[in-house]
Amino acid sequence: MHDLLGEPAEFHAFVPQWAPLFWELGRHDADELLLSGEAWQETLAVLRAQGENAAGFERVYVEAMRRLAPLASQDHVRWYDLMRIILSWALWRRPGPERQTLLAAAQAAQVNVDRQKEVGLMSQTIAESIWEEGRLKGRSEGRSEGRSEGRSEGQLNALRQTLRRLLLDRFGRVSEDVLQRIDNVTDVDRLMAAAVQVSHIATPDELQV
Repeated sequence: MHDLLGEPAEFHAFVPQWAPLFWELGRHDADELLLSGEAWQETLAVLRAQGENAAGFERVYVEAMRRLAPLASQDHVRWYDLMRIILSWALWRRPGPERQTLLAAAQAAQVNVDRQKEVGLMSQTIAESIWEEGRLKGRSEGRSEGRSEGRSEGQLNALRQTLRRLLLDRFGRVSEDVLQRIDNVTDVDRLMAAAVQVSHIATPDELQV
């Protein structure tokens, strides 16, 4: 703007000094971002923790959600958007076997029952979109079961056990028919989507797998 000004030169001292500001996420570690006190940076901490192992990522993920909790009553729309960013990142970017644990941790991090329900519905929507994309991708490649077949039996068993545990924790007893249906599932994303349903169904028999 200095170039646009002529005389009197005395006014030049009042011209705003504007310059680009570069802020690089890679220069800030996850813990620094969590301690920033700023909701957006607390959310970015989860993205920054992408390279961590399962336990390290979950720690940052849960802590970010806890720090965002007060925002729900102050600016619910912003809280919802930031929570969706965290959940979407975790479910799309983390390995499949971690997803159910992360879903359960997201709800456990909410002290308010209404927030727990919101997070559950949010997670279910994201999980269903992941499953649908995988199904359509498999169909276009002529191998609709390709995603499941590529997974090890050990990973599938771990998810089946997690789903059984969630059902038992909530209902106390699960019929053999439901347990058998769970054992017959060979698709990781279907198991994950079923796990999200647990907090919303009235009886184990309503589980869709």
